[in-house]
Amino acid sequence: LQRLVDELGLGSSVVLAGATRDVAGELDAASIFVLSSRHEGFPMTILEAMSRGVPVVSFDCPHGPGEMITNEREGLLVPPGDVDGLGDALGRLMDDPVARCRMGDHALRTSARYDRDEVHGAWSRLLCDLVPD
Repeated sequence: LQRLVDELGLGSSVVLAGATRDVAGELDAASIFVLSSRHEGFPMTILEAMSRGVPVVSFDCPHGPGEMITNEREGLLVPPGDVDGLGDALGRLMDDPVARCRMGDHALRTSARYDRDEVHGAWSRLLCDLVPD
C-alpha cells in the first residue's frame, strides 16, 4: 500500500499508521470509521467506533453491520462489494460535517445498548423468563 501511496503522489495526505495499542485514542482522533469487510459476524470494531461517537461507513454484509447501524442514522451502509458506493459514502461524510456530527451522536447513543450491564441485564431477564420459578 505504501508503494501505491507513493506512486500516486499522496504521501502528504495519506498516512498508513500501522498497528496501535491505543485504539480509543485513535478513534477519538477519527472523524469517520470505515469497515470494508465483505463478510462479518458481529464486528466489535463498529461498536468500538460508535462508543467513541464516530459514525461508521460499512458494506451492508449479510450479518453484522446492518444489525448495529441504521442507514443514515449511526452511519452509512453500502451494498456489499460496491466499492464506488463506499467511496461516495466516505466523500459524503467528509463533505458534510453536520451529518457526520449528527450520525456520531446517534452512534454514541446507540452503542449504549451494547454496554456490558445492559447486555447482562437483558440476558438475565430472558433466562429468568425461561426458567420456571
